[in-house]
Amino acid sequence: MVITMLAGGAAYDLIFMTRVASLVGVDFHFTQDWTLRFPIYLTLVNGIAAFILSIGLREPVRSAFSSRSAALTTESSNCRRRASESSPQSSAGWAS
Repeated sequence: MVITMLAGGAAYDLIFMTRVASLVGVDFHFTQDWTLRFPIYLTLVNGIAAFILSIGLREPVRSAFSSRSAALTTESSNCRRRASESSPQSSAGWAS
């Protein structure tokens, strides 16, 4: 976060950006209009990168243990239901 704030602050500085351009080998003198737009461009690039990365996110696959325990719970409730339907006391419900 600190690096992002420093980069954003440096992008506003006319002299710093001109020095960076000369270090890279570009003979370009920036104006104040250009340097005021750089943080906006950097924010746009950051948003596009975040969007592209978020498209690649996927939900984790359920493990075999959790799906097996869900299947066992369902089968257990089905067995209880079948047992209560076949017993003669099913119309009266469970005995208290």
